[in-house]
Amino acid sequence: MVNARVAFGGGQLDRRRRHEPGSELRGRMGEVIVRLRAVFASLAQVLVVGVFAGLPLGATAEAAAGVDPELRNIYRQILRNPTDTALNLKYAALAERKGLPRKALAAYQRVLMNDPRNAEARAGLTRIATILEPDFSAVYLHLGARYATNLRQRPTGDPTDDDDFLGDVRLVVRDERRLGGMRWRTLGQLYANLHAQSRNSDFGHVGASTGPLVGLTGDWRLRPAVGAAFAWLDRKVFFTELSGQLGFEALGGGYLRRVDIRFGYQFMGKDYAPGRDGLVLDIAPTFAVPNVAKDGDRISVRPRYRWNNATGRNADPALVQGDIFPERYHEIGGKASYLVPFMDGRIYLGPTLQGNVRYYRSNVPGGSTRRRDVYLRPGVQLIVPNAFVKGHTLSLQYQHERNVSNADGKGFRNHVVGIRSIWRLY
Repeated sequence: MVNARVAFGGGQLDRRRRHEPGSELRGRMGEVIVRLRAVFASLAQVLVVGVFAGLPLGATAEAAAGVDPELRNIYRQILRNPTDTALNLKYAALAERKGLPRKALAAYQRVLMNDPRNAEARAGLTRIATILEPDFSAVYLHLGARYATNLRQRPTGDPTDDDDFLGDVRLVVRDERRLGGMRWRTLGQLYANLHAQSRNSDFGHVGASTGPLVGLTGDWRLRPAVGAAFAWLDRKVFFTELSGQLGFEALGGGYLRRVDIRFGYQFMGKDYAPGRDGLVLDIAPTFAVPNVAKDGDRISVRPRYRWNNATGRNADPALVQGDIFPERYHEIGGKASYLVPFMDGRIYLGPTLQGNVRYYRSNVPGGSTRRRDVYLRPGVQLIVPNAFVKGHTLSLQYQHERNVSNADGKGFRNHVVGIRSIWRLY
């Protein structure tokens, strides 16, 4: 038999097989499958380009780059080779300079898809993601009450009855929004307390700081800020302060969560110690370790170094009482806490510890030895999240204060119990 072949759909079909049962159906199904594969291949190509470009389907190079000819030219090159790191970084840098953060974000993402460790892309992604975060504002109200057995911290052995009750209020405001092409954070705080008996110890403080959030690397960002504060004591001006601040914030994992550096100059009120104006430097990292011994528990540690350069010149000795106006000193200390969840996280309980060693630049009264104080404040706290309503936090604390000094009359003990209620108002 001669094998005659006829054209069919651009291919060849054996005439003998044409008359075999089901052969025609199988042939048509094969053709359909081939055509479907071609369709899906084309669709996949469009999707890949769309994902790499960070654009909706059907977007053209002109739409991707806007009307800017430089961006359009680079983007056309990227379409031919979406994985080109140098081209994408060039496109991202140009988009940032032209105020087009979303286009820059897409370019950094393309780089990291192929090179996850690229430092320039990681830093750029952090920087742009920070700018594009949604605006928000929050207002918190803290109401507290405490009882202290030795409020004025009189020396150990002093028989004077100096216990007292005091209440305090604190209003905290936090605002973040995009301003001038940058992410901007503003913090404000108002604090005031009122004593039941020692009214000349009533104290208040109001302060604010503002500054941009700047991406540094893929895991850190920086907040440089300027701040101002005003404080009063016994209804008189205590001090005013101007400060500069640097806050480094971790965005990824790791135990080190942030590092805060604050440099301020305090101007003391004329009713107290105008000659005690001076510089103050604080350096404080924050560490957090979750899930130490139990799921949901957490250790928080915040060491601190402080340098106080108040000179003490021209201060009126009659106005300088106790350690409200200390001489120049270096201080190493900090605070730590360990919280453990109970009742499926409805309450948290754990110990706290605060303390410092303060090295004064001045000698002990009547001696040739530099003064040194060791202060410890161990305690325990109970925290109840969502105590009454969602967003409300209730806490109970007990703390035992003790100060040991090589200067006569500077050691003391004190017991403090307190309750605090925190509400988010907005």
